[in-house]
Amino acid sequence: MGAVEVVEINNLHAQSGLRATYRSDWIDEALTRVVEEYRPRCVHIQHLLNLSTGIVAAARRCGAAVVLTLHDHWLSCAREGLRMQADFTVCDTVDLSTCARCLRRGAVVVAPLQGQAMKVAARLGAGRLLRRLHDRSPRAAAALWQRLGAVARPKADELLCDLGDRRAHVEAMLADVSFVVAPTSFMRERARELGIGEERIRVIPVGVPVQPVDQEVGVCRFGYVGTLAPHKGVHVLVRAFQGLPDRSLRLEVHGGEHAHPGYARGLRELASSDGRITFHGAFAEGQQARILGRFDALVVPSLWWEVGPLTLLEARAGGLPVIATRLGSMPELLEGARLSALVPPGDVDALRTAMESLVRAEPAEPAVLRARSVEDEARDLDRLYRSLVESGGLGGLGEGS
Repeated sequence: MGAVEVVEINNLHAQSGLRATYRSDWIDEALTRVVEEYRPRCVHIQHLLNLSTGIVAAARRCGAAVVLTLHDHWLSCAREGLRMQADFTVCDTVDLSTCARCLRRGAVVVAPLQGQAMKVAARLGAGRLLRRLHDRSPRAAAALWQRLGAVARPKADELLCDLGDRRAHVEAMLADVSFVVAPTSFMRERARELGIGEERIRVIPVGVPVQPVDQEVGVCRFGYVGTLAPHKGVHVLVRAFQGLPDRSLRLEVHGGEHAHPGYARGLRELASSDGRITFHGAFAEGQQARILGRFDALVVPSLWWEVGPLTLLEARAGGLPVIATRLGSMPELLEGARLSALVPPGDVDALRTAMESLVRAEPAEPAVLRARSVEDEARDLDRLYRSLVESGGLGGLGEGS
Protein backbone atom coordinates (compact mmCIF):
# COMPACT_ATOMS: atom_id res chain seq x y z
CA MET A 1 0.00 0.00 0.00
CA GLY A 2 1.29 3.46 -0.88
CA ALA A 3 1.63 6.40 1.44
CA VAL A 4 -1.52 8.25 2.44
CA GLU A 5 -1.33 12.03 2.30
CA VAL A 6 -2.80 13.71 5.38
CA VAL A 7 -3.96 17.31 5.76
CA GLU A 8 -4.29 18.46 9.37
CA ILE A 9 -6.46 21.39 10.44
CA ASN A 10 -5.98 22.57 14.02
CA ASN A 11 -9.15 24.12 15.47
CA LEU A 12 -8.13 26.49 18.29
CA HIS A 13 -11.79 27.23 19.16
CA ALA A 14 -11.20 30.94 18.75
CA GLN A 15 -14.91 31.55 18.03
CA SER A 16 -17.47 31.54 20.83
CA GLY A 17 -21.09 30.43 20.77
CA LEU A 18 -22.93 27.28 19.75
CA ARG A 19 -22.56 27.89 16.00
CA ALA A 20 -18.79 27.58 16.32
CA THR A 21 -19.19 23.97 17.50
CA TYR A 22 -20.50 22.89 14.11
CA ARG A 23 -19.75 25.68 11.61
CA SER A 24 -16.52 27.63 11.13
CA ASP A 25 -16.04 30.04 8.23
CA TRP A 26 -12.25 29.79 8.26
CA ILE A 27 -12.31 25.99 8.45
CA ASP A 28 -14.80 25.97 5.57
CA GLU A 29 -12.33 28.02 3.53
CA ALA A 30 -9.51 25.59 4.37
CA LEU A 31 -11.66 22.56 3.58
CA THR A 32 -12.77 24.10 0.28
CA ARG A 33 -9.15 24.59 -0.76
CA VAL A 34 -8.36 20.96 0.07
CA VAL A 35 -11.38 19.62 -1.83
CA GLU A 36 -10.70 21.80 -4.86
CA GLU A 37 -7.06 20.69 -4.93
CA TYR A 38 -7.80 16.94 -4.68
CA ARG A 39 -11.05 16.95 -6.72
CA PRO A 40 -12.34 13.72 -5.13
CA ARG A 41 -15.20 11.77 -6.67
CA CYS A 42 -16.41 10.63 -3.27
CA VAL A 43 -15.87 12.16 0.19
CA HIS A 44 -16.38 9.94 3.25
CA ILE A 45 -16.90 11.94 6.45
CA GLN A 46 -16.16 9.96 9.61
CA HIS A 47 -17.01 12.87 11.94
CA LEU A 48 -17.57 16.62 11.90
CA LEU A 49 -16.60 17.37 15.50
CA ASN A 50 -13.95 20.13 15.60
CA LEU A 51 -14.30 20.55 11.84
CA SER A 52 -17.24 22.15 10.04
CA THR A 53 -20.40 21.03 8.31
CA GLY A 54 -19.32 23.18 5.34
CA ILE A 55 -17.29 20.26 3.99
CA VAL A 56 -20.53 18.71 2.67
CA ALA A 57 -21.33 21.76 0.53
CA ALA A 58 -17.69 22.04 -0.58
CA ALA A 59 -17.70 18.42 -1.76
CA ARG A 60 -21.00 18.85 -3.59
CA ARG A 61 -19.77 21.97 -5.37
CA CYS A 62 -16.91 19.87 -6.77
CA GLY A 63 -19.36 17.19 -7.92
CA ALA A 64 -18.33 14.63 -5.30
CA ALA A 65 -20.68 12.17 -3.64
CA VAL A 66 -20.78 12.38 0.17
CA VAL A 67 -20.92 9.49 2.64
CA LEU A 68 -21.32 10.12 6.38
CA THR A 69 -20.79 7.47 9.07
CA LEU A 70 -22.64 7.76 12.39
CA HIS A 71 -20.06 7.01 15.09
CA ASP A 72 -22.06 8.71 17.86
CA HIS A 73 -25.08 10.99 18.28
CA TRP A 74 -23.46 14.34 17.51
CA LEU A 75 -25.97 15.26 14.80
CA SER A 76 -28.82 15.23 17.32
CA CYS A 77 -26.88 16.12 20.48
CA ALA A 78 -24.62 19.15 20.80
CA ARG A 79 -23.15 17.79 24.05
CA GLU A 80 -20.34 15.90 22.31
CA GLY A 81 -22.83 13.47 20.78
CA LEU A 82 -23.52 11.65 24.04
CA ARG A 83 -27.35 11.91 24.11
CA MET A 84 -26.87 12.14 27.87
CA GLN A 85 -27.27 14.84 30.51
CA ALA A 86 -24.69 15.69 33.14
CA ASP A 87 -26.51 13.51 35.71
CA PHE A 88 -26.17 10.49 33.35
CA THR A 89 -29.82 10.61 32.21
CA VAL A 90 -29.95 9.19 28.70
CA CYS A 91 -32.12 11.27 26.33
CA ASP A 92 -34.43 8.79 24.60
CA THR A 93 -35.91 11.75 22.74
CA VAL A 94 -34.33 15.13 22.03
CA ASP A 95 -36.01 18.11 23.69
CA LEU A 96 -34.29 21.40 22.88
CA SER A 97 -35.31 23.03 26.18
CA THR A 98 -33.55 20.23 28.04
CA CYS A 99 -30.58 20.59 25.67
CA ALA A 100 -30.32 24.32 26.43
CA ARG A 101 -30.22 23.75 30.20
CA CYS A 102 -27.73 20.90 29.77
CA LEU A 103 -25.37 22.90 27.55
CA ARG A 104 -25.41 25.90 29.83
CA ARG A 105 -24.11 23.76 32.69
CA GLY A 106 -21.47 22.07 30.56
CA ALA A 107 -18.26 23.18 28.89
CA VAL A 108 -19.14 22.36 25.29
CA VAL A 109 -19.96 25.87 24.10
CA VAL A 110 -16.96 28.19 24.06
CA ALA A 111 -17.63 31.27 26.21
CA PRO A 112 -16.56 34.74 24.99
CA LEU A 113 -13.48 34.98 27.23
CA GLN A 114 -12.32 31.54 26.10
CA GLY A 115 -12.69 32.57 22.48
CA GLN A 116 -10.80 35.81 22.99
CA ALA A 117 -7.92 33.94 24.64
CA MET A 118 -7.73 31.51 21.71
CA LYS A 119 -7.81 34.38 19.18
CA VAL A 120 -4.77 35.91 20.84
CA ALA A 121 -3.02 32.52 20.78
CA ALA A 122 -3.85 32.13 17.10
CA ARG A 123 -2.40 35.55 16.23
CA LEU A 124 0.79 34.64 18.07
CA GLY A 125 1.01 31.30 16.27
CA ALA A 126 0.87 29.47 19.58
CA GLY A 127 -1.51 26.66 18.55
CA ARG A 128 1.08 23.87 18.59
CA LEU A 129 2.55 25.19 21.84
CA LEU A 130 -0.85 25.10 23.55
CA ARG A 131 -1.35 21.56 22.32
CA ARG A 132 1.98 20.46 23.82
CA LEU A 133 1.19 22.21 27.11
CA HIS A 134 -2.14 20.40 27.31
CA ASP A 135 -0.45 17.05 26.71
CA ARG A 136 2.16 17.72 29.40
CA SER A 137 -0.19 19.18 32.03
CA PRO A 138 -3.81 18.27 31.21
CA ARG A 139 -5.09 19.09 34.71
CA ALA A 140 -3.74 22.63 34.66
CA ALA A 141 -4.99 23.18 31.11
CA ALA A 142 -8.49 21.91 31.99
CA ALA A 143 -8.63 24.10 35.12
CA LEU A 144 -7.65 27.22 33.17
CA TRP A 145 -10.19 26.49 30.44
CA GLN A 146 -12.96 26.05 33.03
CA ARG A 147 -12.10 29.35 34.72
CA LEU A 148 -12.23 31.20 31.41
CA GLY A 149 -15.52 29.51 30.55
CA ALA A 150 -17.17 30.48 33.83
CA VAL A 151 -17.28 34.12 32.73
CA ALA A 152 -20.37 35.26 30.76
CA ARG A 153 -21.92 31.87 30.09
CA PRO A 154 -24.71 32.03 27.45
CA LYS A 155 -28.28 32.22 28.74
CA ALA A 156 -30.64 29.27 28.37
CA ASP A 157 -33.12 31.17 26.17
CA GLU A 158 -30.30 32.25 23.85
CA LEU A 159 -29.07 28.67 23.63
CA LEU A 160 -32.61 27.45 22.89
CA CYS A 161 -32.79 29.73 19.86
CA ASP A 162 -29.29 28.70 18.77
CA LEU A 163 -30.18 25.01 19.12
CA GLY A 164 -33.15 25.52 16.81
CA ASP A 165 -30.80 27.03 14.24
CA ARG A 166 -28.42 24.10 14.67
CA ARG A 167 -31.20 21.55 14.12
CA ALA A 168 -32.39 23.31 10.96
CA HIS A 169 -28.83 23.55 9.65
CA VAL A 170 -28.13 19.84 10.28
CA GLU A 171 -31.34 18.85 8.48
CA ALA A 172 -30.37 20.97 5.47
CA MET A 173 -26.86 19.53 5.46
CA LEU A 174 -28.11 15.94 5.61
CA ALA A 175 -30.24 16.57 2.53
CA ASP A 176 -26.96 16.90 0.59
CA VAL A 177 -25.47 13.65 1.94
CA SER A 178 -25.66 10.78 -0.56
CA PHE A 179 -25.63 7.95 1.97
CA VAL A 180 -25.46 7.62 5.74
CA VAL A 181 -23.57 4.58 7.05
CA ALA A 182 -24.88 3.05 10.28
CA PRO A 183 -22.53 0.55 11.98
CA THR A 184 -25.49 -1.26 13.62
CA SER A 185 -29.25 -1.63 13.31
CA PHE A 186 -29.55 0.49 16.46
CA MET A 187 -27.82 3.34 14.67
CA ARG A 188 -30.02 2.84 11.62
CA GLU A 189 -32.95 3.78 13.87
CA ARG A 190 -31.07 6.88 15.04
CA ALA A 191 -30.59 7.83 11.37
CA ARG A 192 -34.32 7.51 10.83
CA GLU A 193 -34.87 9.83 13.80
CA LEU A 194 -32.88 12.44 11.91
CA GLY A 195 -35.34 12.26 9.05
CA ILE A 196 -33.08 10.27 6.73
CA GLY A 197 -35.03 7.99 4.43
CA GLU A 198 -34.40 4.26 4.47
CA GLU A 199 -33.20 4.42 0.86
CA ARG A 200 -30.22 6.56 1.95
CA ILE A 201 -29.11 4.41 4.93
CA ARG A 202 -26.68 1.50 4.70
CA VAL A 203 -25.84 -0.72 7.66
CA ILE A 204 -22.14 -1.56 7.34
CA PRO A 205 -20.79 -3.17 10.54
CA VAL A 206 -17.33 -2.18 11.74
CA GLY A 207 -14.51 -4.59 11.01
CA VAL A 208 -11.70 -5.41 13.44
CA PRO A 209 -8.44 -7.36 13.23
CA VAL A 210 -9.52 -10.97 13.65
CA GLN A 211 -7.15 -12.83 15.94
CA PRO A 212 -7.82 -15.18 18.85
CA VAL A 213 -7.04 -13.92 22.32
CA ASP A 214 -4.29 -16.05 23.88
CA GLN A 215 -5.38 -15.85 27.49
CA GLU A 216 -2.88 -16.16 30.31
CA VAL A 217 -3.55 -18.77 32.95
CA GLY A 218 -3.48 -17.80 36.61
CA VAL A 219 -5.12 -15.05 38.62
CA CYS A 220 -8.65 -14.16 37.54
CA ARG A 221 -8.52 -10.69 35.97
CA PHE A 222 -11.28 -8.36 34.88
CA GLY A 223 -10.25 -5.66 32.45
CA TYR A 224 -11.40 -2.30 31.17
CA VAL A 225 -10.04 -0.67 28.00
CA GLY A 226 -11.11 2.81 26.92
CA THR A 227 -11.03 6.50 27.74
CA LEU A 228 -11.39 7.34 31.42
CA ALA A 229 -14.48 9.54 31.13
CA PRO A 230 -17.65 9.84 33.25
CA HIS A 231 -19.98 8.53 30.51
CA LYS A 232 -17.85 5.37 30.26
CA GLY A 233 -18.98 4.34 33.75
CA VAL A 234 -15.57 3.26 35.05
CA HIS A 235 -16.55 4.46 38.54
CA VAL A 236 -19.42 1.95 38.49
CA LEU A 237 -16.97 -0.83 37.63
CA VAL A 238 -14.55 0.17 40.41
CA ARG A 239 -17.33 0.18 43.02
CA ALA A 240 -18.69 -3.15 41.81
CA PHE A 241 -15.26 -4.77 41.90
CA GLN A 242 -14.48 -3.42 45.38
CA GLY A 243 -17.45 -5.41 46.71
CA LEU A 244 -16.04 -8.73 45.49
CA PRO A 245 -14.61 -10.53 48.54
CA ASP A 246 -12.12 -12.79 46.74
CA ARG A 247 -8.71 -11.17 47.35
CA SER A 248 -7.12 -13.10 44.48
CA LEU A 249 -9.17 -11.24 41.86
CA ARG A 250 -7.68 -8.37 39.88
CA LEU A 251 -9.06 -5.37 37.96
CA GLU A 252 -6.80 -3.86 35.31
CA VAL A 253 -7.79 -0.48 33.87
CA HIS A 254 -6.25 0.64 30.57
CA GLY A 255 -7.07 4.04 29.14
CA GLY A 256 -5.96 7.59 28.52
CA GLU A 257 -6.46 10.13 31.30
CA HIS A 258 -5.89 13.42 29.42
CA ALA A 259 -9.45 14.00 28.21
CA HIS A 260 -10.97 14.11 31.70
CA PRO A 261 -8.07 14.53 34.15
CA GLY A 262 -10.30 15.39 37.12
CA TYR A 263 -12.40 12.26 36.64
CA ALA A 264 -9.30 10.11 36.23
CA ARG A 265 -7.85 11.52 39.45
CA GLY A 266 -11.14 10.77 41.25
CA LEU A 267 -11.05 7.18 39.99
CA ARG A 268 -7.57 6.65 41.38
CA GLU A 269 -8.65 8.08 44.72
CA LEU A 270 -11.75 5.87 44.75
CA ALA A 271 -9.64 2.77 44.09
CA SER A 272 -6.72 3.70 46.35
CA SER A 273 -7.86 1.49 49.23
CA ASP A 274 -8.00 -1.65 47.05
CA GLY A 275 -4.59 -2.97 46.02
CA ARG A 276 -6.19 -5.37 43.56
CA ILE A 277 -6.98 -2.49 41.16
CA THR A 278 -4.26 -1.27 38.79
CA PHE A 279 -4.31 1.70 36.40
CA HIS A 280 -2.03 1.19 33.41
CA GLY A 281 -2.76 4.27 31.29
CA ALA A 282 -3.04 4.09 27.51
CA PHE A 283 -1.19 1.55 25.36
CA ALA A 284 0.22 1.70 21.84
CA GLU A 285 -1.79 0.73 18.78
CA GLY A 286 -1.27 -2.91 17.88
CA GLN A 287 -1.12 -4.10 21.48
CA GLN A 288 -4.84 -4.92 21.77
CA ALA A 289 -4.51 -8.70 21.53
CA ARG A 290 -1.71 -8.75 24.11
CA ILE A 291 -3.69 -6.60 26.55
CA LEU A 292 -6.93 -8.55 26.09
CA GLY A 293 -4.94 -11.75 26.63
CA ARG A 294 -4.30 -10.63 30.21
CA PHE A 295 -8.03 -10.62 30.99
CA ASP A 296 -10.46 -13.37 31.88
CA ALA A 297 -13.29 -11.00 30.97
CA LEU A 298 -13.68 -7.54 29.49
CA VAL A 299 -16.09 -5.17 31.24
CA VAL A 300 -17.77 -2.34 29.30
CA PRO A 301 -19.76 -0.40 31.94
CA SER A 302 -20.78 2.50 29.67
CA LEU A 303 -23.63 4.80 30.69
CA TRP A 304 -24.28 6.24 27.23
CA TRP A 305 -25.59 4.78 23.97
CA GLU A 306 -22.44 3.10 22.72
CA VAL A 307 -22.36 2.75 18.94
CA GLY A 308 -19.75 0.04 18.33
CA PRO A 309 -16.89 -0.04 20.83
CA LEU A 310 -13.87 -1.54 19.09
CA THR A 311 -12.60 -3.19 22.25
CA LEU A 312 -15.88 -5.07 22.65
CA LEU A 313 -15.72 -6.20 19.02
CA GLU A 314 -12.09 -7.31 19.39
CA ALA A 315 -12.87 -9.25 22.58
CA ARG A 316 -15.90 -10.86 20.96
CA ALA A 317 -13.84 -11.84 17.90
CA GLY A 318 -11.19 -13.40 20.12
CA GLY A 319 -13.62 -15.40 22.26
CA LEU A 320 -13.15 -13.35 25.44
CA PRO A 321 -16.22 -13.11 27.72
CA VAL A 322 -17.72 -9.61 27.90
CA ILE A 323 -19.87 -8.00 30.57
CA ALA A 324 -21.56 -4.86 29.24
CA THR A 325 -24.47 -2.57 29.97
CA ARG A 326 -27.77 -3.09 28.19
CA LEU A 327 -27.54 0.14 26.22
CA GLY A 328 -27.17 1.34 22.65
CA SER A 329 -25.70 -1.14 20.19
CA MET A 330 -24.11 -3.44 22.78
CA PRO A 331 -26.98 -5.96 23.11
CA GLU A 332 -26.95 -6.31 19.33
CA LEU A 333 -23.17 -6.75 19.20
CA LEU A 334 -23.13 -9.41 21.94
CA GLU A 335 -26.01 -11.47 20.61
CA GLY A 336 -25.04 -15.14 20.65
CA ALA A 337 -21.80 -14.66 22.61
CA ARG A 338 -21.42 -17.36 25.28
CA LEU A 339 -20.31 -16.46 28.82
CA SER A 340 -21.15 -12.81 28.20
CA ALA A 341 -23.71 -10.82 30.17
CA LEU A 342 -25.72 -7.61 29.93
CA VAL A 343 -26.56 -5.55 33.02
CA PRO A 344 -28.58 -2.37 33.64
CA PRO A 345 -26.50 0.83 33.31
CA GLY A 346 -25.18 2.27 36.55
CA ASP A 347 -26.31 -0.73 38.62
CA VAL A 348 -23.35 -1.56 40.87
CA ASP A 349 -25.02 -4.61 42.44
CA ALA A 350 -26.06 -6.11 39.10
CA LEU A 351 -22.57 -5.64 37.67
CA ARG A 352 -21.01 -7.23 40.75
CA THR A 353 -23.39 -10.20 40.48
CA ALA A 354 -22.47 -10.70 36.83
CA MET A 355 -18.78 -10.64 37.71
CA GLU A 356 -19.30 -13.16 40.54
CA SER A 357 -21.23 -15.46 38.19
CA LEU A 358 -18.40 -15.42 35.70
CA VAL A 359 -15.85 -16.25 38.41
CA ARG A 360 -17.96 -19.24 39.48
CA ALA A 361 -18.63 -20.46 35.92
CA GLU A 362 -17.05 -23.70 34.78
CA PRO A 363 -14.11 -23.24 32.38
CA ALA A 364 -15.20 -23.45 28.76
CA GLU A 365 -13.72 -23.29 25.32
CA PRO A 366 -13.43 -19.73 23.96
CA ALA A 367 -16.76 -18.64 22.48
CA VAL A 368 -15.31 -17.38 19.20
CA LEU A 369 -17.99 -15.93 16.93
CA ARG A 370 -17.49 -15.09 13.30
CA ALA A 371 -16.24 -11.52 13.32
CA ARG A 372 -16.21 -8.87 10.66
CA SER A 373 -12.69 -8.28 9.47
CA VAL A 374 -11.29 -4.92 8.40
CA GLU A 375 -11.19 -6.33 4.86
CA ASP A 376 -14.91 -7.18 5.03
CA GLU A 377 -15.76 -3.60 5.97
CA ALA A 378 -13.43 -2.18 3.31
CA ARG A 379 -15.06 -4.29 0.58
CA ASP A 380 -18.54 -3.09 1.56
CA LEU A 381 -17.41 0.54 1.59
CA ASP A 382 -15.68 0.13 -1.77
CA ARG A 383 -18.92 -1.18 -3.29
CA LEU A 384 -20.77 1.82 -1.90
CA TYR A 385 -18.20 4.28 -3.24
CA ARG A 386 -18.21 2.70 -6.70
CA SER A 387 -21.99 2.69 -6.87
CA LEU A 388 -22.12 6.38 -5.94
CA VAL A 389 -19.49 7.35 -8.50
CA GLU A 390 -21.18 5.35 -11.25
CA SER A 391 -24.59 6.87 -10.47
CA GLY A 392 -23.33 10.43 -10.28
CA GLY A 393 -23.46 10.64 -6.47
CA LEU A 394 -27.18 9.86 -6.17
CA GLY A 395 -26.97 6.30 -4.92
CA GLY A 396 -28.40 3.41 -6.90
CA LEU A 397 -27.67 0.38 -4.75
CA GLY A 398 -30.26 -2.35 -4.69
CA GLU A 399 -31.82 -3.78 -1.55
CA GLY A 400 -29.49 -6.73 -1.36
CA SER A 401 -26.29 -4.75 -1.72
